[in-house]
Amino acid sequence: MYGLLKLMNAGLTENDQGSDGWVPVVLSADLPVAGVMRAQIDATQPLDLVVWRSRSGQVSAFDNRCPHRGMRLSFGFVRGERLSCIYHGWQYGEDGACRHIPAHPDMTPPASIGANTYLCREYDGVIWISQNADNPPDLPTFGGQGLRSLSVNRDEADLRKLLAETCIPLSGAGETAPAEASIIAENQTSLVLESTTEAASLQLMIHFQKVTPGKTMLHIQTNPDLPVDLRISLSRWAERFRWSAENMGTMVNSWDASAGEMRP
Repeated sequence: MYGLLKLMNAGLTENDQGSDGWVPVVLSADLPVAGVMRAQIDATQPLDLVVWRSRSGQVSAFDNRCPHRGMRLSFGFVRGERLSCIYHGWQYGEDGACRHIPAHPDMTPPASIGANTYLCREYDGVIWISQNADNPPDLPTFGGQGLRSLSVNRDEADLRKLLAETCIPLSGAGETAPAEASIIAENQTSLVLESTTEAASLQLMIHFQKVTPGKTMLHIQTNPDLPVDLRISLSRWAERFRWSAENMGTMVNSWDASAGEMRP
C-alpha cells in the first residue's frame, strides 16, 4: 500500500460525520482560485453552504444566504479576498464579516453584519467542512490525485455495499477485463478500494457526502500519476457505477470483450 493511510485509526467515530463532524464537500482541484460553489449536507439540521476560494488560495465556507436580502451567496463571485453577493454587491471577508457595501462606499459596515461561517479545512486534495471546531480529528491521508465527484441518488449505506461488489478497470486501453475490488480500509467518511492482479494494482479512495436523504456525493481519488487513458476508463467506471446503483440496485460488472469495456 502506497502513501500514508491513516484511515482506520483517524480517530473518527459515528458522530464525526454530519452536524458534529467533518464532511468532505469538494475535491481541491474542482475549486480553483476565485471559484465559488454550493454544497449541501444532510445533517441533524440540513445545511446549505457556499464554499469559495480567495485569490490567495484560502478556502472558506458560509451559510448560503446573504444577510442583506437572503440571496444565495453561491451565485456570487470573488473579489480578491472577499466574496461578493451578486444581488447588491455586499462583500464578505474570509471571517464572514461584511467589509464593503457599494451603496455606502464610505461607511464601515457594523460588526453585527456578517455571514455565518463554518470550519473549513483543505487536506490531501479534499476540502472538508465541520460545524464543530473543538478537537478536530485527523483526516484520512491517501496521497492520491482527484479523479471526479458525482452525485448518486442512493443512500450512503447502499453505496458502500455496492462498492464491495464492484470491479474496477486496471487498463485504460481495454486490454483486460475489470478486476474484482475489495475494501481494504474504511471509516465513517471514506473507504479505500483496491484491485490487484499479477500485472497491475490500483487503489481508489472514495469520500462520502450525504446531501439529502437518498442522495450522496462521491468524491473519488486515485493513485497519483495514472495514465490519462486509465483515468478516462475510471471516470467511465464511475458513471456506470452510478447507473447500476440508481437503476439496478446491484452491481452490473459484465464485460464486453469486443468493445473492451464494461456494459450496464
